[in-house]
Amino acid sequence: MNNISRNITVGKNESSIPSAYRVKKIELYNHLDQSYEIQNIVVKTVINESIYSNTLMCKINVRDENNLIQDFPIVGQEKVRIVMSSRTGNDEKEIDLLFYVTEYPLYGKGKNERVQAWSFSGISEHAYLSQFKKISRSVKGPTVDTISTIFSSDLNSDKLIVKSPAITSFQGIITTQSPLSAVEWLRKKTYDDNQSPYYMYETLQGEIHLISHSDLVNQKP
Repeated sequence: MNNISRNITVGKNESSIPSAYRVKKIELYNHLDQSYEIQNIVVKTVINESIYSNTLMCKINVRDENNLIQDFPIVGQEKVRIVMSSRTGNDEKEIDLLFYVTEYPLYGKGKNERVQAWSFSGISEHAYLSQFKKISRSVKGPTVDTISTIFSSDLNSDKLIVKSPAITSFQGIITTQSPLSAVEWLRKKTYDDNQSPYYMYETLQGEIHLISHSDLVNQKP
């Protein structure tokens, strides 16, 4: 996600940046809630958004010449905040995303002992918290209502937006599992009056959409 690839002169000495998103800030937080601005040492940022994933995922590669990994220090309880601006025409919108770091898959040094490279991956808060919780309860009623309740009560999240009315109801017991596993189990049982299945995905705006296939394909691109 490059900030600038090339300046293009348009009209009277105006330049435009041919990119839909501009990264403005990347802050790393450690277990003491201390922050460190790492944008200048980040060499690559990837944010994955998919209609098959109920969370955004990020991967960041770092070129570290200040021994940040030891002096910060990094102990495995970090968060990263990415602030971007999104431009549509003349309108610009700020996007503020918080990821919880889940792994540090790569670390290495080259011939220069003063330089070390490492990367880390992160997921959104609701997906991170879900890993540490288990739920089991009897439920009755529309499946979309049960999904909404799990998000609000068990994941403390108000990001879920139900964009399609469903006709599916369920009465039974949610066996012991994580909240998001229960949500996915219920989502697979959910369909609308066209018998279309449902997708649940998080967008770059931080919203989690629950929408049927028929409504999804009828949206404007």
